[in-house]
Amino acid sequence: MLFIDIVYETTGKYIPIIPEARFSRSPEYWIGWAIAYYQWYSCRKFGEIFRAISFADLKSLYHTLHEADISKFVDIVDAKMKEYYPETRLKSFRSTNGLSQNELARVSGVNSRSIQMYEQRRKDINKASAETVWRLAKALNCGMEDLLEV
Repeated sequence: MLFIDIVYETTGKYIPIIPEARFSRSPEYWIGWAIAYYQWYSCRKFGEIFRAISFADLKSLYHTLHEADISKFVDIVDAKMKEYYPETRLKSFRSTNGLSQNELARVSGVNSRSIQMYEQRRKDINKASAETVWRLAKALNCGMEDLLEV
C-alpha cells in the first residue's frame, strides 16, 4: 500500500497494516449513489435536492431502502420535493419571467386553461405534446426539460 511505503520512507517506521477487502457499502456510499441516481432521473440540481431533504433524513432511509428497488427511494424523494417546492416548474418559470397565465398563453400560443391546469397539477405537463412544451419553454427562455415535473 502506498500509505505504508510513504510512512516508512518518511519516518523509517513500518506500520503493520493488513489490507482487507470490504464488500459492504456504507450508508454514505448508498446515499451518494441514490442521490446521483435521483439527480439523473429528475434533472434537478443537487442543491435543489438537498434543500428539500437533508443528509440526516437520507441517512435515516438507509436501513429501510438500501436493498429495495431504487424506485422506492425515488417515490419518497419525489414526495419531499413536491412538499418543499409546492409550485410547479412551469409556474416558477412563469413567475420569474413576470408573466401572468394569460400573458404566457398569448406569447406561447398555448391555451391559458391548459397552463392553469398544468400549474395546478390537474393536467400532467410530462404528457403534453412536445410542441406544447417547446412553445412554453421558448416563451419562458428555458429548456423543455426545465418544465417537466418529477
